[in-house]
Amino acid sequence: MSPAVEAVIFDMDGVLCAYDFPARLDHMARLTGRPTAEIRAVIFESGWDDLSDRGEIDSETYLAGCADRLGVPLPRDAWLEARGAAMTPDPEVLAMARALAARLPVAVFTNNNRLVADNLATLFPQLAEIFGAHIYVSAMLGLSKPDPAAFAAVLGHLGGTAPDRVLFVDDRDDYVAGAVRAGLRTHRFTDAATLRTVLSELSLI
Repeated sequence: MSPAVEAVIFDMDGVLCAYDFPARLDHMARLTGRPTAEIRAVIFESGWDDLSDRGEIDSETYLAGCADRLGVPLPRDAWLEARGAAMTPDPEVLAMARALAARLPVAVFTNNNRLVADNLATLFPQLAEIFGAHIYVSAMLGLSKPDPAAFAAVLGHLGGTAPDRVLFVDDRDDYVAGAVRAGLRTHRFTDAATLRTVLSELSLI
């Protein structure tokens, strides 16, 4: 018999909020005048954005590098505007997280950079209300999914709860696989209704 779940960790993009990457690219294209294919290639597919998500470069270096790669300025406010345009909070999933938070520790673990970490109050204000201080952004940890060490770091911040007593919810197969390697229990998120069924079967809601 599996042990009871004592904590739940949620991914942000694609779970707590819908994440529309094409909309983000379109927004950046309108703000910079550069084609979406170029933005995708030089910022995201090049690995530049990944460096930022891992905390290997700071926000100013990241934005300056984006501007260099695009050949046009990319102000912080414009970047944040495009990032926010890609995010639509999921009220059903947030309601489940809120209900869980009344019973046990809940946390967010997201692969994102310091710009996101420093501006979540604007980008996604519901998070602080539900998760308090337990919002972990990869750039601040210096570790990112799917590295099992990243999950271990989050568990450490949660007080060292045993991995097999923690449920991790994410929409990406590779991140779920990383959590499995770290010993966590997992749910590959597809929709709110399925998540509700899983949480009910675990007697969490």
